[in-house]
Amino acid sequence: MKLHNLIKLTQMVVIVLIIFAGRTDFGINLPPIPIYIGVIGIIGLLLSFIIMKKREGYGLSNPLYTSLLFFFSIILLVGNYTDTNQYGFTKSLEFTFYVFFLILIIDICIQQRKDLINLIKSFYFVALLMALTSIAMGIVNNTLFTERLTFLNSGSNTFSRMMFMGLSANIFIILSSKRGFIKYFGLWIFLGAIFLSGSRQTILGAVIFVVLFLLLTTVKTKKIKGKVILKFTALLTFLLIPIVFLWPLIQESRFYSRLLLLFSEDKGASFNVRTWLIEQAFLYGKESYLFGNGTGSFALKLPEYIYPHNIFAEIFMENGILGLLILFIIIIYPLYNMKKINIRSDYNTKLVNDTLLIMYLFSLYTAQISGDLYDNRWIFIFGLLLLKNAVWTRREYVESKNSDVRFKQSIPQYKGGNN
Repeated sequence: MKLHNLIKLTQMVVIVLIIFAGRTDFGINLPPIPIYIGVIGIIGLLLSFIIMKKREGYGLSNPLYTSLLFFFSIILLVGNYTDTNQYGFTKSLEFTFYVFFLILIIDICIQQRKDLINLIKSFYFVALLMALTSIAMGIVNNTLFTERLTFLNSGSNTFSRMMFMGLSANIFIILSSKRGFIKYFGLWIFLGAIFLSGSRQTILGAVIFVVLFLLLTTVKTKKIKGKVILKFTALLTFLLIPIVFLWPLIQESRFYSRLLLLFSEDKGASFNVRTWLIEQAFLYGKESYLFGNGTGSFALKLPEYIYPHNIFAEIFMENGILGLLILFIIIIYPLYNMKKINIRSDYNTKLVNDTLLIMYLFSLYTAQISGDLYDNRWIFIFGLLLLKNAVWTRREYVESKNSDVRFKQSIPQYKGGNN
């Protein structure tokens, strides 16, 4: 491997590690910073990135998306300015000076589709290492089947999300590679880790989105080769084999009993509480529906829960209709820009897009039932990656069309010289 390629791959691994990083405890108890200081700081750093990139010969890949995130961060800061809640202050800092600038760094580092592919592969390698480490620690501590699997106390739900990203990347590697049967065994490792985490939301999401992923890779494709169909069949087989052979063990597991609660009248404490929290968030949000009650204000209303485990309810309650509108635009914008990508691209390009799309949709799905704004930061990250791939695909499509026109114009009969 060339040094340049090694450096780029290392960059992608570091980005994945940062994306997977847990919540930062600033360990400080300060009053909210004046909003004008925060705004000036953000603008100054943003301009420095733009200037640096201009000197290198390219600007922001999608200034509109970056501007939307920038405006959203201001809304969070403005809301926090009227709120002395430490959680709101921390959340504003996390999004503004961590999530927002992480997205800018990703925008700088990923400049071609090969970088995107390396990033997807990095999700696979990092998640696989985490899964193997967690399973090994569970075996050593004799807690593999008695406690919910996690990695360094990251939380079982968060850990299971990371495992799904690894699973999606694993499917991408299998479908995009020409050889290497060993890669199929990674499917069992990721599925096992998700199952042992005991996360109902992730295992249900994995079933839905893996099926959707496999359908996306085979429909609306100009050419479906026999090898693709063979890989598709092999994937389904590898995914079903452990379920068939381990079904008796699955039925006796804690996860299976928790899963059955979803189909009973009493769906379990976790489900019932989260449904109630969402209702309370919308109820409190009506008190100040235009601009919200302030960033982090849910923690003041219900300090024992801190946030409602639904990103839309959270933003509506704390930042009002204005914040919710900006969030909707941020979410819809990447999907709008990729609406024609699958009919314009070849199979490999489409596969990259489908992988990112599944990761994006899965992140949107989990954002409705778990975590707060920071926990669901992956929405904004995968949104940017979808946009970058869409921009490259459109550019390639236009260049291909222009090339066809130039070729036709070079033929005498198209010039009118062949009568």
